[in-house]
Amino acid sequence: MLKKIKSETLYQQVVDQLMSQIEQGVYKVGELLPSEKELIELTGVSRVTVRQALRILSEAGYIETLQGKGSRVVLDHIPVAKDHTEADMRSFQVHRMNFETSNQVRLLLEPEIARLAAQVATEEDIGYMRRSLESADEDAIRRKEDFHRMVIRSVKIPYLLDVYDDMRRLERRDAWFQEDFPAQRREISEKLDGQHRKIFDAISRHDGEFAYFYMKEHQTYILRIYRAYFDGLDERYFRKGS
Repeated sequence: MLKKIKSETLYQQVVDQLMSQIEQGVYKVGELLPSEKELIELTGVSRVTVRQALRILSEAGYIETLQGKGSRVVLDHIPVAKDHTEADMRSFQVHRMNFETSNQVRLLLEPEIARLAAQVATEEDIGYMRRSLESADEDAIRRKEDFHRMVIRSVKIPYLLDVYDDMRRLERRDAWFQEDFPAQRREISEKLDGQHRKIFDAISRHDGEFAYFYMKEHQTYILRIYRAYFDGLDERYFRKGS
């Protein structure tokens, strides 16, 4: 049963309670969580706090938001810490550090690359970007990665693609967990596609400042949703029962 919230970190307390109840099967995959109004009444917090908690749960992969319906559970029960070893935990921590390091480097580099691409990309380069956006590849992550590679390729600076590929290698998941990354979830994938489209439109009209801004917005969003994702993994695999 949900409890009244008394901590200063209100939204995190709501997140923790809902995570726990989802994992215990109180709310099962495919079921709707209580409405915002009901959550406010059950926990005693504000609407803003409830919405912040639901956003974090969505970005961590627990729920998806359905327009006009509410929040539906999409993450099934996952074994808790006792099923994973200390070696798994160290592997996870290294993986998380590598992923965040890669994305911090990309946040520094890719907005500037997008700005330069808007200045120097040829019509052929823009055609490659367009085709990557329109690709029918069902692998969402590979399709999005291809767009970034086409943007970087367009600036024609030696070794930049090698740097990008090195960063991507740091981001590869460990073998011991098989969950989909956030970019493979429909709601987030569609948002990322929309961000790519804005970057492409700015580059295709040779607007370097907007290309920079949209790429920075995109990379900042990616870093935020993956931090929430890793927080969720850490909570489910290693913190429960510790």
